[in-house]
Amino acid sequence: MIAQLTLAAAPERLASLVLVACDAFECFPPGAYRLLFRAVNIPGAMTLLAATMNRPAFARSRFGYGAVTRNPAAATHWARPLSADPLIRRDLRKLMTGASSRQTQQAARAFASFERPVLVLWAGQDRLFPASLGARLAAAFPEGRLAIVPESRTFIPLDQPLALSTLIAEFTESAVD
Repeated sequence: MIAQLTLAAAPERLASLVLVACDAFECFPPGAYRLLFRAVNIPGAMTLLAATMNRPAFARSRFGYGAVTRNPAAATHWARPLSADPLIRRDLRKLMTGASSRQTQQAARAFASFERPVLVLWAGQDRLFPASLGARLAAAFPEGRLAIVPESRTFIPLDQPLALSTLIAEFTESAVD
């Protein structure tokens, strides 16, 4: 989402773009996470969420990391700072209450005029973002192309870091040519 907002606000700053299994268009926040985005306004909810993300059973669930990675244990350490620091919880709450699909839809209006190389990498086993969203996102750019990363859920950097880095390196080399 942040990369898309950057493109919409300052496209001249980008020579090319890689988007990796992400929110786009009206799909923000995705599926089950919509409930979490609403719940953070309840007093104490962010503290409770942070505490539960450290619990293995919750972390493996579709509300935890189970929906986004094949290896939820690899991501559980991300919740520790959220549990420990109220300022991090405050900042995450601001992000979750201040961001909306209106922003991603508005950013999408700039895609057709971005005439530089764009690579959209999509997870082959994504449970949050359908493959059709990845295809639609790639097609929205004049020079967009889609690559599917097999054996991965949404968090491709955790599930397939070598495949991800290889695809980005190949894209970067071809984008420079």
